[in-house]
Amino acid sequence: PTINLEKLGMRVAEYSHDLNTTLGAIAGKLGITRVSLWNKLCGKTRFYADELFMLADVLDCDVNDFRN
Repeated sequence: PTINLEKLGMRVAEYSHDLNTTLGAIAGKLGITRVSLWNKLCGKTRFYADELFMLADVLDCDVNDFRN
């Protein structure tokens, strides 16, 4: 299964906007840096499975929402 990074990025942006939070704050909840999260969202580095599950939990959605 492939992760749809565009869909994931839009979900993160909506969450950030709706809750008036930052990418750094979201990254902190995942235990990674803002730069690491940005690189993952841009496809420069891969997400680990546990990061995707934590991100889905933060965004209050299902990890399958990130699939193509």
